[in-house]
Amino acid sequence: MPPRSRALPGECSRLHGHTWDVEVTIVGHTLDHIGIVYDFKTLRDDLARVLEPLDHGYLNDVPPFDAMNPTAENLARHIYGQLSELVLSTCVSARCRSGSRRWPD
Repeated sequence: MPPRSRALPGECSRLHGHTWDVEVTIVGHTLDHIGIVYDFKTLRDDLARVLEPLDHGYLNDVPPFDAMNPTAENLARHIYGQLSELVLSTCVSARCRSGSRRWPD
């Protein structure tokens, strides 16, 4: 997912590449009939559906990043919003970071 951060000065304003780590947390107050909050396979499939449009593309051409900077914070917000629509009745959080850098809080 190569981004170009339009408003950031320096190197980040030029086209550059990133490998992103995405961490998703699912929290529920009840377990289903087999004793889980949310099935990992279903979560993997849901997350893949959210990430597919972002993978191996120029982020600045992919909505909503055609109108906002593709920062780790904005990526996390986007992933959270999309995933929250798929994972109903549970609380979701999402974080993104580039490579081995620290998680933005």
